[in-house]
Amino acid sequence: MNLKIENIESPGPQSKTVPLLDMMADHVVCRVPPQLRGKRFAMVSFGTCQFYCPYCLTGGYLPRQDTYRFPNAVDVPIERIKSFIEAQAKLGNPIKFTGGEPILQGKILIELVRLARSHGAYIVVDSNGAVPKFLIKLASEIDQVALDIKGPPRYVERVAGASLDAAWSKPLAAAHALHHLGNITLEIRTPIFGFTTFDDLIEIASAIPESAYWVIRRFLPAFEQNGVHANRTDCLPWLIQPSKDQIEAYYEHLLNKFPQLHGRLVSIMGNPVDADGVRF
Repeated sequence: MNLKIENIESPGPQSKTVPLLDMMADHVVCRVPPQLRGKRFAMVSFGTCQFYCPYCLTGGYLPRQDTYRFPNAVDVPIERIKSFIEAQAKLGNPIKFTGGEPILQGKILIELVRLARSHGAYIVVDSNGAVPKFLIKLASEIDQVALDIKGPPRYVERVAGASLDAAWSKPLAAAHALHHLGNITLEIRTPIFGFTTFDDLIEIASAIPESAYWVIRRFLPAFEQNGVHANRTDCLPWLIQPSKDQIEAYYEHLLNKFPQLHGRLVSIMGNPVDADGVRF
């Protein structure tokens, strides 16, 4: 799998569609920054990603149609996406571009971001951080970046389905570059598994910028996809769900060891699209 993606391109000049997983209004609750907590984002979920995370709700270990495209992605006309964004922005809803990996549709992403910006929307882009240069370029156009640090070096390659450079070094480089720009809200997102130790979290906490919000999310193996209930542990038994007590203990220990995380550490116990079980 080629992870050296430096020149991000949109579909070819004749393409009038983009592979999407979904477009959702009034969906995911905003957890940072504080002034937006409780407000729901409208979401545009792109259906391509260069990582192969086995725990991923939107793709994971499912067979790909090509190198990057999720099997459940649907080609959506660009004009329909623009109409959705424009309508949601006019309603005053913040817009989240997620995936998959949004930056794989680079030129189109910039076009959609600028459309949302023209209507005064608060804009967030989720990213695995594997292409720091593009995120730095995009930073002047948006309000917030949510970067994935999927684990410490000892196991991040396994849970990301990508190289150590792509899943650890480059996302951290992106995080620190965005931190130094000083004009954007930075969110770091980390899934917590049964095999995640407190030392693992100390390593991540020591590596990320102090200005960042950090969302730690409890891994849940059961999920619904295309109307079918599935459990990742049926075919990937090494993916272990942590207990709620484990997450609570890690949350308290992290706050004790890293005082700068007060007001910036978020723990999620349930499905990330739900408002329940969220602790700041």
